[in-house]
Amino acid sequence: MSGSTFGNILRITTFGESRGPAIGAVLDGIESGFQIDTVAIQQLLDRRKSSDDVFSTPRKESDRFEIVSGVFEGKTTGSPICIMIRNMDAEKSSENDELRYFARDGHADLPYHIRYANCDYRGGGRSSGRETAARTAAGAIALQILKSKGVDISCKVSSVGGVRGSEDSKDDMQTWTSLVQMYRSRGETAGGQVTCTASGIPAGIGEPVFDKLDAVISHAVMSIPAVKGIEFGSGFGCEFKCGSENDKAPSSGGVLGGLSDGTSLVFNAAIKPVPTTDCEMSGTDVRTMMRKTVKLHQRHDWCICFRICPVIEAMTAISILDLWYQRYGR
Repeated sequence: MSGSTFGNILRITTFGESRGPAIGAVLDGIESGFQIDTVAIQQLLDRRKSSDDVFSTPRKESDRFEIVSGVFEGKTTGSPICIMIRNMDAEKSSENDELRYFARDGHADLPYHIRYANCDYRGGGRSSGRETAARTAAGAIALQILKSKGVDISCKVSSVGGVRGSEDSKDDMQTWTSLVQMYRSRGETAGGQVTCTASGIPAGIGEPVFDKLDAVISHAVMSIPAVKGIEFGSGFGCEFKCGSENDKAPSSGGVLGGLSDGTSLVFNAAIKPVPTTDCEMSGTDVRTMMRKTVKLHQRHDWCICFRICPVIEAMTAISILDLWYQRYGR
């Protein structure tokens, strides 16, 4: 299975499946001599892992990581950094047996079966959001390096179930909580939107024509499970503006001609509802390729928006740092 590596000078390769013994990442091309803050890595992983709130899956993973190469006496050596995270709460019940021959609509099950035949179907296997924990751990290192260069990246939820708001507002959080509780009472899940901001990027970061800053970030963010759309600055709203109005700085999203323009980079990402629900699910019996409907018993998130924010921060950081190295070297 190819396609597990992203980047040019700075490259990330992830490995592992949802219900396998472990997942992990190899981060290659990092600069040497940088002091790693392992507490900050764990803090980012803790933001991504499930909690006891109304939005999260009951699956509980500690997401304790181990760096097995590329760091000596707390500093990067410049060699590949391998990070491993053990899966401690992989479901061993009939949840997995039900998916052996049933390809669920809205999931990667059927195209994976057609393409690979022998693939780990348990919990979505390689296509599961579980893989993003590895990205988050590796991206936490890129975030630290960028921060030392004056670049700060943050991602926050800006919409749940079509209701706009801010996760910094208690009222909006209560509204979103009640909304997701309503969805849960029907066995349904909710989608939303997140907004990512990167400040402190100097002008000129990016590599035209095909490796534009926004193009590289789009590639990275769209590779995250559940992300179905991305827009920079005025985005799809630019169709309602005239040229002179859209020429103003905030409309650029921090990118002009594929290069950073010295202002804050801002983009929105659309997050689809988790496709696993408690409702009856339609799909395909891969033995006969006939359609059928079944009632599954699976653990799943009810709204992934909050857990996906640190993943988007991580992939954005890897993208920017890779282009930074192309511009300034290591």
